[in-house]
Amino acid sequence: MLAPLSWLKDYVDIDVTPKELEEKLFSCGFEVEELIEVGKDVSGVVVGLVETCEPIPDTHLSLCQVNAGEHGTFQICCGADNVHAGGKFPLALVGATVYATAKDHVTIEGVMTIKKGKLRGYESFGMLCSGTELGLNEDLYPGAGYNGLLVLPENAKIGADEPQPSRDEHMRAGIETHYRILRLRLQKRGAWPPFCSQWRKLFGAELNPHEADHGDRL
Repeated sequence: MLAPLSWLKDYVDIDVTPKELEEKLFSCGFEVEELIEVGKDVSGVVVGLVETCEPIPDTHLSLCQVNAGEHGTFQICCGADNVHAGGKFPLALVGATVYATAKDHVTIEGVMTIKKGKLRGYESFGMLCSGTELGLNEDLYPGAGYNGLLVLPENAKIGADEPQPSRDEHMRAGIETHYRILRLRLQKRGAWPPFCSQWRKLFGAELNPHEADHGDRL
């Protein structure tokens, strides 16, 4: 099970660091397989609105004018197949840091700093980003697994900081062994039924909100 820390905080008061929480969970028998700090190397990324998008002749590139709100409007050369006028996508400004990917656009090879560049004779002042370049995948953000730009919601605020949940901590826990512990602790707080409801909305899977195990004491 991969659980965002921000989501867990909706049900349980957490006043320790993610690392301290991991240690506390381990000390009471709850195995945390992995602690993932999403987007820790990403900075300078805002919501951009593509106002115009024209193909560059004899290339796979498009020349875009991207509105980044208070940051300005920038000319961006983009090779993604899903870029289009009217779309909102993550825009890495000049000086931003994002993840560099291999030719497959999936494998992360490090962190890169965005610079002013020139493609096929056209200047480009930033980069429109995929989910991978922000450290996201399909589990963390719907649509991030697509090999193209990360499509943002229509109501995303132009110029706002990088799209959520790119800055969050996620814990990957062994669910088969420790599901019962999580259930019992949430039941003690009266938070099990709303947890089940939210689980169904997020994952389309059912948990029994009335499930009980009277032989357990935690």
